Amino acid sequence: MKYTRYFWFMSMIGILVLHLFAYASLSESVKLQEPSEGMSEWYVYKDAFFYWGLAFIVLSNMMILLLGRIIPLMPRDFLPVPKRQFWGRDMNTRKFLRDEVNGWFKGIGLLINIFISVTIIDILFLNREIPSNFDPSVVLWALIPLFLAWVVTFILVMRNTEPVRRELGELA
Repeated sequence: MKYTRYFWFMSMIGILVLHLFAYASLSESVKLQEPSEGMSEWYVYKDAFFYWGLAFIVLSNMMILLLGRIIPLMPRDFLPVPKRQFWGRDMNTRKFLRDEVNGWFKGIGLLINIFISVTIIDILFLNREIPSNFDPSVVLWALIPLFLAWVVTFILVMRNTEPVRRELGELA
């Protein structure tokens, strides 16, 4: 989880560049939905798409980062991590907990940014009149196992306290 900060930061730059590109390349009315049975096309103004999208990107990432900051500060009995008694026992273990939780939540932010990016790309393709073979549902469905794997990884890392104990000098 050491490199998640870097990948999350790069995803923020990438999603903002993609969002600016979408704003520059879309027409004044942006189609958000193809017509289907019983449903009509759904359009929004380009400015509304840009500002609402930007607000969603910023707020979702801020909420994820805020959760990453708040959880390590919770009382020991309320920590939502395995082996909470170990992780909440003193300031040294809390420091390791903070680092792990922050890295993990940045990974969640990275997955959310990928989801938003694929959605923006889908809207770009939807508004082009040129047919495309790009199917965003494949990428979006692939994010579900990635998210589940990320949750399992967090649980396994939090259950294995041996590296932290070794670094704290508790294990010889």
